[in-house]
Amino acid sequence: MSKTLAAVAAAGAALATAGGAVAENWYAFYIVPSGIAYVDKDSLVFRPGHVTARIQSTFPGAQRVLRFGQVFTYTKSKDMVDIDCQAQVYRFLSRDLYSDSGLEQLSINDADDVLRIMDKTPQAVLAKAYCPKPR
Repeated sequence: MSKTLAAVAAAGAALATAGGAVAENWYAFYIVPSGIAYVDKDSLVFRPGHVTARIQSTFPGAQRVLRFGQVFTYTKSKDMVDIDCQAQVYRFLSRDLYSDSGLEQLSINDADDVLRIMDKTPQAVLAKAYCPKPR
């Protein structure tokens, strides 16, 4: 099993409860004029050097993404992210993009697409809060 698939399986297992329901404990952790992001604290999974979490984001203006030769517009996203604390990179294990009216526009699985953590972003805030502190 690849490392990415193992991470997805571990995150999914951590989200399930005995009754099959998913616990949710949303906390607003990133608020700026350009948007707000919530982390589900019950979704946090800690592995050596990694943090996985569910994030919901709302953007004040339309965001655009090019996929399959088509432009998709969205204002909300629900993401499962995995942060590599040492490498300072993250990946979207899953990403669901929604319109203002709540209609799903696109679902993306780019777990192998590694992105650099940029300063003053939701991923940077999560890494600072939840990654192990250097000794």
